[in-house]
Amino acid sequence: VGHEMLLVIDGDDARARDIGSEFRSDAGSYQRGEVRWPLTDLDPGPHTLSVRAWDVLNNSSMAEIDFVITEDEGLRLRNVYNYPNPMNRETRFVFEHNQAPGTPAEVDIRIYTLDGRPVRTIPADEALPSGILGAGPVQVAWDGRDDDFDRIATGIYLYRVRVQVDLADGRRQSAESIEKLAVIR
Repeated sequence: VGHEMLLVIDGDDARARDIGSEFRSDAGSYQRGEVRWPLTDLDPGPHTLSVRAWDVLNNSSMAEIDFVITEDEGLRLRNVYNYPNPMNRETRFVFEHNQAPGTPAEVDIRIYTLDGRPVRTIPADEALPSGILGAGPVQVAWDGRDDDFDRIATGIYLYRVRVQVDLADGRRQSAESIEKLAVIR
């Protein structure tokens, strides 16, 4: 008693759960394992989860993580920009998304002149070679060359970042953002 593996959400010790019965050790290891425990009935917003565990030698350890429960919303892009802007020889397109890390996705970027003529298309296999979204911002490098591998002229351009993900129910969802890019030589 008092040496359980306890899960505490949002610092509410009165509602702590003993999750020790769900612990499964890794094969051949006495030091590692995992617990799978569903977190239900949490309101959207920021939360904290902490786990305190004891070993057979009476040593305790605690770990804590912060996480956010989002409303069931569709794919969203935010903080879409390129750096440096204005660019000279190369730039990086950067964006954040609201999908879970490990979500399969296709990302393509298309650069246009102000009158709408396509200059360069960065296809999905080049923009996101792994086809998987990570936890942090996505960055895509561009060398400032058009589809014919020539350097583009000084001027203002538009670029469109489009992301597509497959939903669990088999549908496909996409989001896009259009921004400006300046080129100086």
